Amino acid sequence: KYLKGSLCYSESVALRDEVKFGVKVLQGLVGPAVRSARGERTVDPLWTLLPWERDTATTASDVGGLEEAVVGAFVTILTRSFTTDVFEERLVPLLDMLQHSDTSSVTHSSNDAGGVEVRAAFDLKAGDEIYNRYQKETDDDEEKMPRYRFFTRFGFVPGASTPVRQMLAERNVLFYPKREEV
Repeated sequence: KYLKGSLCYSESVALRDEVKFGVKVLQGLVGPAVRSARGERTVDPLWTLLPWERDTATTASDVGGLEEAVVGAFVTILTRSFTTDVFEERLVPLLDMLQHSDTSSVTHSSNDAGGVEVRAAFDLKAGDEIYNRYQKETDDDEEKMPRYRFFTRFGFVPGASTPVRQMLAERNVLFYPKREEV
């Protein structure tokens, strides 16, 4: 209810639809194997058209727990992955735990071995918190991530002191730009 009409709405709906599609595909691919491993009776969906089969078996399309696992995996990759220099999405343990700051205290890049190298961007003292910039610094407006997209990608808006739910409820201009009359 909060996102309808906002700049985030179409992206959020597209992400939700992508996850639903992923669940549907995985239900068909791994569903029968999971049901078999669980010792559950499975029936080819075609057989469920027979009246005596409808209530005695479940199809491979409703494996319990699979949707939650796919949603969890999708959220992890969406919010915790890094794009490498060659535009590959990767999970980097520990680096993904760093908080965002516009002033990153680390740099990271791909190395020849396919790994990710993380280096201090400047001298750090013992006890300093280490920060990462979730979106690379760029002068190219096409590559800059608008602040509202941080919400759909990472679940927060950098620099916002007002809670996002309140900003959405109040139709803040960050999410609902005002049209200027010409």
